[in-house]
Parts: sequence; structure tokens; C-alpha cells
Amino acid sequence: MKIYFIELMDSYYLDELKKDNEIINNIEEADIVITRNLTIDKAFIDKAVHLKCIAIHGTGISEVDINYAKTKGIVVFNCPYQNYESVAEYSLYFALMAARQNKMELYKKKALVLGNGHIGKRLKDILSDGLLMDVDIYKRNDDIKDKLKDKDFVFICMSLNDSTYHFINKETISYMKKGVILINTARGKIVSEADIIDALRDNHILCYLTDVFEEEPLKEDNPLIKEKNVIYSPHIASNTKEALANIGKLLVEQINDFKLGNNPKHEL
Repeated sequence: MKIYFIELMDSYYLDELKKDNEIINNIEEADIVITRNLTIDKAFIDKAVHLKCIAIHGTGISEVDINYAKTKGIVVFNCPYQNYESVAEYSLYFALMAARQNKMELYKKKALVLGNGHIGKRLKDILSDGLLMDVDIYKRNDDIKDKLKDKDFVFICMSLNDSTYHFINKETISYMKKGVILINTARGKIVSEADIIDALRDNHILCYLTDVFEEEPLKEDNPLIKEKNVIYSPHIASNTKEALANIGKLLVEQINDFKLGNNPKHEL
């Protein structure tokens, strides 16, 4: 089959795909599209006239119009639970950077993890067991005002969906203590970048560290990155050799299942 893929993948599993498939960069000819951060909307799907399967290289599904794909008979699957260790460790890395930049320790500081999935739970263990931080987790339907009110660090680890779009905004920021450090390794659209900028300028947020942006790929004229207390990276939190290998293995297995006429393990 012809597979459209233009992003990063473990080299061993990319070679495995090449044994029985042709890797192309023309979506009009593709039978399968592999995506990490592509926006696969109605226009994309309509252009890919031979498309039979969308393979998501990772967990996040927010950039794929799954419902429309299904109306076209296109199979969609993802590769969940393979990169949570890498992303949790990257969140810690950001926290250490912020702490040193502001001449402080993480030891016994108060933190809130927004999200109760694999990443959030693992991060809580790292922070509480390793640094004796006082860590709370926000779960859906919790009182967010009460959860945020006295935290030194807030980590965004939740999925992006209709209920979490711009979850961090002027109102929720107002619930945070002045001088909070905010860390985002989830999805850029969970925050209102305009409201983050305002909070940075009035020193309500001491520092914002993010691996993700509302618009990706990151544009050079994004005003957020011009703020002095912003530390950022280009969506690389899961780019470790271990995570890429884990995802690559599961991705290839599911593509092979699809080609054999079987349902992929994590079909959506």
C-alpha cells in the first residue's frame, strides 16, 4: 500500500513499513496516512481520494475529524499509552528549569496536575515520591477554583476536547495564586495564549513553560514566545528513543492488522 508520512518516526519501524509499502508525500495517492501533528480535517480527507486508513502516531486525536472519516469508511486508530513516561519526565524537566531560573527548590512545593490519565498519574508519582512535593490531581467535575487556589506549580496534562478547549483562561488564571508557574505538555489549545500573555505581563503567572501552541507548527511571529518569562519547545516532549520505538512497534502492528482485514487494536 501507499503510505503518506512526512514526520518523525523510529527508524527501525519505518524500515519495517518500507518492506511491504511505499512511503509517499502525495496525499492524493495515499491508501494510509500516518500522522503525529497533522490537521486531518474534511478538506484533507476529501483531497485524499484513495484513503482507507488514518494511523495516529501517538495518543492525541483532536486534530483528526474522526466522525467525517467514518462517513467515508476510513478506519482510524491511535497508539495510546506508549509515551507517558517521556512526557511526564519532560514536565519535570520544565519544572526544574523554572525553579532554577527563579532561584527556588521544588522540594515540598504545592502542585496541581490537570488530568488523571497515564501522564498525570505518572507525573504525580515522580513529583511526590522523588521530591516530596504536595501534589493534587484535578479530575473532571472537581471544583477547579478550590483545586487551583494555593498551588505553586500547575501542570497541564489533560486531553483536548470540547470541554477543555481554553480551559486555562482569564477566569481560571484568576483562581491561581500570584506567582504561579504554569507548565503545558498537553495541547496548545487547552490554554488561551492571549490570556496567558496578559497574566505574564501583570506578574500573576511567574513563568509559562510550554511544549505546545494554539497554532502548530510554531510561527516566528507568535507573540507568546516574545514574552520574557516564557520557555518553550516545538512539541518534542515525547521524542525519546524509547517512546518512538514503543509507538512505532504498535503502529506497525496495527497497520499490518488493517491490511489483513482485521480491526486494529486501538481503532477509534
